[in-house]
Amino acid sequence: MKMKKALIGTMMAGALVIGAGASTGTYSDFFSEASSSGNKIELGTLKLQQTGDVGALLNGENLKPGSVVEGQSITVKNNGTLDGKLSVNVDSYILKDGNENNISDLSKYNDIKVGLYVNGSSIGEVPIGQLPALYDQANAYLAGQTLAAGQSYTIKPVVKVSRVNGDQNHLQGLKLSGNISWKLSQKD
Repeated sequence: MKMKKALIGTMMAGALVIGAGASTGTYSDFFSEASSSGNKIELGTLKLQQTGDVGALLNGENLKPGSVVEGQSITVKNNGTLDGKLSVNVDSYILKDGNENNISDLSKYNDIKVGLYVNGSSIGEVPIGQLPALYDQANAYLAGQTLAAGQSYTIKPVVKVSRVNGDQNHLQGLKLSGNISWKLSQKD
């Protein structure tokens, strides 16, 4: 029995020595390594820049029948790295008569037309009472266009007051106010 215990003890000690040698790296497998450097992820940008008189695009004063006023030309440019779609929005659009009353019946004001040009091409022309429809036309036109990175559009409005036979006294003191904003969105 003592011999058996001694033999088992010797075998256990040998197993521990072999196990210890394996854990210290005395035995080796084949291996190979490769690396990839310079990995990064960068997202593109959309940056809309407006140049020109960045105040009022339309600023006509003391107009009368027969007046034609070209508004301020502005340039909008995509200074980002991604192509985009440009759109326009009109808000706080108010038309008032000479007594400072808001006008609800816009049909009397067809003698005043507002047109919009993009890069020299007419987008459309509408009576002043239908100005939001002009910007709908502009958005329909712009939806079919891509404002590529680095590309710009020149935008210019024109106001025409027609001279017609008959009384145009209802046009005296007419005032239009509102805000026009541009938005550049990611192209799908």
